[in-house]
Amino acid sequence: MRSRQWTGIVGMALLIAWPFGGCAQSFTTPVEFELSQGLGEFDVQANAPSEKSRRVSLQTGGITIGSGNLEIDPSAITITPATDGGGKLQIRQQGSSQIVVTAWVGTVEELTTVFDDGDEYGAYTITLDENNVPVSVSPSSINLTAKTVGLLNDGEFSLGLRVVSPIDGTVTIGSIIFNLGL
Repeated sequence: MRSRQWTGIVGMALLIAWPFGGCAQSFTTPVEFELSQGLGEFDVQANAPSEKSRRVSLQTGGITIGSGNLEIDPSAITITPATDGGGKLQIRQQGSSQIVVTAWVGTVEELTTVFDDGDEYGAYTITLDENNVPVSVSPSSINLTAKTVGLLNDGEFSLGLRVVSPIDGTVTIGSIIFNLGL
């Protein structure tokens, strides 16, 4: 399903770039990459890092990506505070009211070492409001390295995510965004 979505987005981008068969123009298109198979769901304890990594793929349909950046949208993040046995929320905020998210991209062979050997993107600092709802992110995006662009063009890579939350509970990151220069 993701392959068809990716190919459709890239195909649509090509129609925009070459509407009348003329010269191609360089442009950037955002591609929302859904974090499935539990990759984006983290059980967290206040201020303790929680990590996950998976082998993932993108199909470019033969289109070459030339550059890009990685963005995390705060609206794609939800926080569910832990509860005690009786259903009462256990919001023990420790320190700042920010979540820190860092991403790594590496080769498929680097799956078990992606946090050491992959390209690091972040840390992204997501500011929370008084109800622990994400409201902003800094930086807004980070440029992709040449190695990561090559891996996206190859179609398969390892993706690792680390989350540090100020409260106990569950943090869910529904997607990340690759803004791709074609």
